[in-house]
Amino acid sequence: MANPSAPVVGICYQRTDGYALIGRDGSVYTENCTNFGGAKAIGVDPFVGICGARDNDGYWLVDDHGHVYAYGAASYEGGAPSLISGHKIVGMDATGTNLGYWLVDDHGAVFAYGDATYLGGYSGSLVMPVCAIAARPQDDGYWLAAGDGGVFAIGAAPFYGSMSGVPLNGPVVSIASTPDGRGYRLFATDGGVFDFGDGVFEGTMATSQINKPVSGGCLTPDGEGYWMCTQDGGVFSFGVANFHGSFA
Repeated sequence: MANPSAPVVGICYQRTDGYALIGRDGSVYTENCTNFGGAKAIGVDPFVGICGARDNDGYWLVDDHGHVYAYGAASYEGGAPSLISGHKIVGMDATGTNLGYWLVDDHGAVFAYGDATYLGGYSGSLVMPVCAIAARPQDDGYWLAAGDGGVFAIGAAPFYGSMSGVPLNGPVVSIASTPDGRGYRLFATDGGVFDFGDGVFEGTMATSQINKPVSGGCLTPDGEGYWMCTQDGGVFSFGVANFHGSFA
């Protein structure tokens, strides 16, 4: 297994029961699934995330300027929005059709492409920047997560709670919706996992020694398991999520 050439910044599920990781330089690393390519050779802005095509083979990569790169069955629907000076894209999530997606910046602005419906963003004050977005499987709403554990529910996405105001050992870096859209899970850099709604807690790395901070997390399709990745390419599996190897 190749060691990552740059810090790993995200992980996504692939339907072969595998997972794909992305490095900040656009490199993609896969286990138990097809590697459709990466964007390291493009040499553009730092990459911030990878998003799997739901129920299909493929994924999207996104950098902090909002350039989107589609691989495999993932459909390219546009990108690179006009960002306010000083704002950066921090994450994305896709619609169930794989024909659209949303991007979110660190101030809570949301941008919709393809068949993704724009439902608004967050424009209030923030304790810490927004770090991620998770769409409901029904495509009628989405949640934004901030580093302090704050969660902002947009559209038909219900608010089930957050970690805002609760002391954290590490900032939140990722959010994932449960399969029925009735809950969500937050992942923090220290390996902490926080469940809301019908999310079921399956374990954490917060009480274990990890060499590098957690940088992303994703769920199994049934929501009964999840993976976390660390900046050095480590992968940790919980619940029914199968461990296929890591790159640390």
